[in-house]
Amino acid sequence: MPQFIEHPVKDWKDWEEIKNRFDPDDPRRLPLTWSDELFQYYAETDKVACISVTGFFGFARNMLGLRRLLTYFYRKPDLVSDIMDF
Repeated sequence: MPQFIEHPVKDWKDWEEIKNRFDPDDPRRLPLTWSDELFQYYAETDKVACISVTGFFGFARNMLGLRRLLTYFYRKPDLVSDIMDF
């Protein structure tokens, strides 16, 4: 299990800001060292370059931290639901 010094989401405001960073069309998510030729290749291929699946619980745990996630199941179930639906 990954260990973090601090988790990025503590409330709805943090979550709304983080969601904006998951835009697959944002060019800032791509490595600066990639060439135009490599961009072209991945734009046209049906091959997967990378995939990471932590599951809906793992993703929420990484965003909130385990203690906060388990507490929010009771205190803020709408936030936990939104994170897991996302």
